[in-house]
Amino acid sequence: YEFVCGGSLISDRMILTAAHCAYPTDSSKEISIDQVEIQLGKYFLNQIEPNAQKFGVQKIIIHENYNPNNFSHDIALFELSQAVAFTDYIQPVCLWEEENAGDVKSSGFVVGWGLNEHRKMSENLQEISVPIVDFKECLYSNRDFYGNFLSDYVFCGGYRNGTNVCNGDSGSGMYFEIDYKWQIRGIVSFGELLSDGSNICDITQYAVYIDIAKYLNWIKLNGKLFNTANSRTSIDSAATILHRNYQLVNSPNCGQNNYPKNFGESLKPIFLTYPWMALIEFQRKNESDSSENIYKCFGSLINENYILTTASCTSAPLVITHVIVGDFNLNTSPDCFKNGDFDELKCTNLEQRIPIHSIVRHENYHPKKHYNDIALIRLKIPVDFAQENIKPICLPLKNRKHPSYIATGWTRELILRNISESLQRANVYRIDTATCIKQTNWSNINQTQHICTADFTNSPSDCRKFFSGTTLQSIDLIDNQEKYTLNGLLSFGSRDCSNKKPDIYTN
Repeated sequence: YEFVCGGSLISDRMILTAAHCAYPTDSSKEISIDQVEIQLGKYFLNQIEPNAQKFGVQKIIIHENYNPNNFSHDIALFELSQAVAFTDYIQPVCLWEEENAGDVKSSGFVVGWGLNEHRKMSENLQEISVPIVDFKECLYSNRDFYGNFLSDYVFCGGYRNGTNVCNGDSGSGMYFEIDYKWQIRGIVSFGELLSDGSNICDITQYAVYIDIAKYLNWIKLNGKLFNTANSRTSIDSAATILHRNYQLVNSPNCGQNNYPKNFGESLKPIFLTYPWMALIEFQRKNESDSSENIYKCFGSLINENYILTTASCTSAPLVITHVIVGDFNLNTSPDCFKNGDFDELKCTNLEQRIPIHSIVRHENYHPKKHYNDIALIRLKIPVDFAQENIKPICLPLKNRKHPSYIATGWTRELILRNISESLQRANVYRIDTATCIKQTNWSNINQTQHICTADFTNSPSDCRKFFSGTTLQSIDLIDNQEKYTLNGLLSFGSRDCSNKKPDIYTN
C-alpha cells in the first residue's frame, strides 16, 4: 500500500475525508475498495506501531454532486469493514456543532503526513496551527485561481509565508478544541500548484477547505449517525479526543510495574521501584556568602524533557538550577542495594544532574488558597531512558478517586529536620473534603483541586513529613497493563512532625 490521504474517524465505522482521495491520480475511475487500507492510531508513517489498527473498507460514499474539475462538494465517507475498538490512541472526533463558520482569524489545528520542505512525505505526524481566512482576502490574493473555485461550501485557511498544508494532507481535518472536546471544522481539499509543472502545492498560497458546517446533515445521514435528517445533535459516540500533545506523555515504558498483580506494595523494595522521582536543586547563599545547593522540593518525570511539580516549588526567593533523576540514596553514587542476606548486591547507573531550560507555572496559580498549584520544569537536555533507574510515570486518563495511594519522596527527619538520606515510601488513605477541613482548619480545601490524605501509620515515632512535590501514585490499568499513575503532588500540610494532620495534594 502507498500513503495517499488523511482522514478523520467520526464513529466506530466511518472515516470522513475528501472525495478526490477516492480517485487515483492517474484515473477518473473510483478506486476499488479492495485496494484501500485504513490505518488508525498511527504516529510514524512507515513504522510498525503496537497501538495502530488496520482496517479494510466495505463501502465508499462520495457526495452525489462532487465535481473533480473544480473540487466542488469534495467530501466522502469510507465505511470500515468492521467496527473500531476505541483505545487511548484511537478515538472519534466530534462533528462541528456551530452553525456559523466562527470568527474569521480564529485558528484551528491540522495534522498530517504531507510533503515537508524536502518534498518528501513526513515520517512522523505533523501539526500546524492555521487561521481561517476572510473570503474576500482569499479571493483578492489570487483572483485568477480562487475565482474559479470558491463557493459558500468552502473556506480558505493558512498563511502565505510557507507554513501550510501540502500534497498528502488532503482529506485531513481542521480541528478546534471547544469545551474540552475536539471538533472537526473543515477538510483539506486543494490549493494552488507551483508553476514549475511538478504538481506540488504552492505553500505561499492559501489552502481551500470543505466547510463541515454545510454538510452536517449529509454526513449524519450517510454515516448512519442518526435517524432523522433534520437532527442537530452531535455524535453521541464521539468522546473527547485526546489532546494533540498526548504522544508526549504515557510512552510505552511509563509507570513500569515489574511485580505480579496484587503483590503487596510494602513487600517491594523502594530501590528501583519508583524511577520517576526527581530532586529539584536550589541555589542559596550560606553564612559565608558563598553559594550552596539544597533540595527542598521534588517532582515526577513524565517524559524525557519534563518534570511535573508544584507551582509553589518554583516560586521565589530560591532559584532552581538543576534537576536530579535516577537517585535513591543522596550519600552514595552509584546507589547499591541488597534485598536480603542471600541476595547479590545490585548497583545502578549513576544519577543524572540536568540543568533546567524553563519553568511553566499554571496561569491561575493561587498561592494563598493553593489552587492550581502545579508547574512544569523543562530540562535543557533530555534524560537517558536507557538507564533502569530513570523512567517516566504515567499520567491518569480519567479522574479516579482511589481509597488509598502510595506516596514517595524524601522526608524531613524527626530530630534534625533535615532531608532523609534515601527515598521513602508511605501508604496513605484518602480523606473526604469535609473531614479534611475539620482536621486541618483550612476552609479552602477544594474537592476538585485537592486530594486530602493521612498516613496509615499513627505512631509519632514513625512520623514522616514529606517535602512539597512528593509523588502521590496508584496502580491503574493502562493499555491492559498495571502501571503506576501519578495522581497528585504534595502541595501543603503540617510541617510539625508531632502534628498528625492530613497532607493536601494537588489533584
